[in-house]
Amino acid sequence: MQTLEAIAKRKSTRDFDPDKIVSDEIVEIIVKAGCQASLLY
Repeated sequence: MQTLEAIAKRKSTRDFDPDKIVSDEIVEIIVKAGCQASLLY
């Protein structure tokens, strides 16, 4: 299995805590990281 294929098929499930607040700053960092990662593919 190729690396990109393995990444594409991977699925992670986490517990969702509706009481935990994520700041706009953290969300922005995560979105920017995702955008940078998508440029590599």
